Amino acid sequence: MSDYIFDWRLRFIKLKERIFNRGAKAYQQVFGGNGTTYVCPLCVQAFTKEDQASGELTLEHIPPKAVGGRGLCLTCKTCNNTAGYTVDANLSNQQKMWDFVEALLTGKKDDSIGDLRILGNQLTVRVSAKENGVDLHIKNEHNNPRDIIKFRKNLEQSVDFRSGNFERMSQ
Repeated sequence: MSDYIFDWRLRFIKLKERIFNRGAKAYQQVFGGNGTTYVCPLCVQAFTKEDQASGELTLEHIPPKAVGGRGLCLTCKTCNNTAGYTVDANLSNQQKMWDFVEALLTGKKDDSIGDLRILGNQLTVRVSAKENGVDLHIKNEHNNPRDIIKFRKNLEQSVDFRSGNFERMSQ
């Protein structure tokens, strides 16, 4: 088992070295120099091989790993963390939503539990596909009771349940 982990780590280090060398060569061709400078493609800060070896540069997955991306370039830790927090998380959530919608529409999945953000509230719900639509079941045990009350009040103010069409009421 430890040989496998060592082999995986070694391949990862070599991948980062290849990406560094490829980026440093591209930088040298455009700006000159000795081919030992890699520039973070997000913040354009220069890094050396020593920076790469010390972990200052991290593997950036494009698109994010959570949605099937591959490690294609190196970015500095700061940029990678910022991208991970702002971009990657949103793309991952969007991909989960589309996977869920596809599963419902194709009938591959009967129901799913996930977070729903609607009318300014976020709640954990169970969603089930029905012949004529989708049922949302609020999971009381997974939500703050105040959030449920707030959601229901917002829903009552925003939707006309009497029509049967659940159309948004005119303001």
